[in-house]
Amino acid sequence: GGAASINIGESIVCDYDSGDSRYDIFLLKDRKYNYNGLAKLADAINRQGAVATIELQHPGAASRRNGKNQMAPSDGPNPLDPSIMCRAMTEEEIYRVIDEFSEAALYAKTRGFGMVQIHGGHGWLINQIFSPFFNKRTDCWGGSVENRARFGVAVVDEIHRKCGKDFP
Repeated sequence: GGAASINIGESIVCDYDSGDSRYDIFLLKDRKYNYNGLAKLADAINRQGAVATIELQHPGAASRRNGKNQMAPSDGPNPLDPSIMCRAMTEEEIYRVIDEFSEAALYAKTRGFGMVQIHGGHGWLINQIFSPFFNKRTDCWGGSVENRARFGVAVVDEIHRKCGKDFP
């Protein structure tokens, strides 16, 4: 009791590009199998007077897949591990990932979480798309700071569209 919010971290919005880690929560897998563990956890947090929060993230080039052609903002060597080649996300994949963030947020809301934290730093996908170091795109998702910020803004806008403007 007494905490304003308790945040559950390392929650991946997809399960196709992340590898497998015993420390991560894979929200797509949880939705598919309806584990209900997150609902129980959120309920326990909320009963103590705190707001349950969950961190949403997508690894992009930081994936631990141990594979090739990891999805990233741009083609070329992975800036985090040059021995791994990345492939540029298609426009369709960009919109799919935006939708995955919003679906994960809606799932968290229906499980009792009062807000979500969007992980946009530390080399994860939103940071990769925003960074001119990672993002060499020449379309509407690259180049200017406004274009590179477009993805993160779209994620937040889509979450508000699905979860309500009052859902933080």
